Amino acid sequence: MKNNKLPAPAKVGTIAPLEVTIPPGPTGLDPSQISFFHTLNISTKIQKGQIEITKDFKVCEKGKKIGNSEAAILQKLNIKPFAFGMEILYVYDDGAILTPEVFNQDPEALLNKIRAAAANLTAISLEIGQPNALSVPHMISNAFKNIASIALGSDIPLKILDQMKSNAPAKTTAPAQTKKEAAPVVEQKKPVEEEEPAVDMGGMFGDDDF
Repeated sequence: MKNNKLPAPAKVGTIAPLEVTIPPGPTGLDPSQISFFHTLNISTKIQKGQIEITKDFKVCEKGKKIGNSEAAILQKLNIKPFAFGMEILYVYDDGAILTPEVFNQDPEALLNKIRAAAANLTAISLEIGQPNALSVPHMISNAFKNIASIALGSDIPLKILDQMKSNAPAKTTAPAQTKKEAAPVVEQKKPVEEEEPAVDMGGMFGDDDF
């Protein structure tokens, strides 16, 4: 609800909801108005042609009424220290009274807490066998898995399994690997033995006739 609050000036006679302190720094006011700061005992100096506050100055105290001087100095410095808006203390929803700690939570964070609580409740219910709105879907799913595993292990026909098999997308067969082309065989030619020419011995061993 902080976004719905608007800044508001200090008004004379109202109770200050918080403590207001003016920090040191330039005020943007000309030196002719320095007497007003001296009246309130505000430590100042003239710097670059304007009044500059040199120390922190407490203007209002929480729970006390705002006087004329406090309201005037805040107005001169254009300071709106307070904020006003609607603050919701409780929310009534379907018979339940919600506090700010609940309805000011981030919706996503609240949803995550609900998811975590539902998961814990489901796990406990499944462990002790307690059927409820959270555990029954898991019980049915687990029972079907057990029946399907028994049917598959013992070759018992089960209609729903046959339907699931028929509805399952066909497996894509891997493309046949192309056979590697055999490298051309280079026939190695055997060296041809050349016949040695007959040498005429010229009757070196006599006549051929024995």
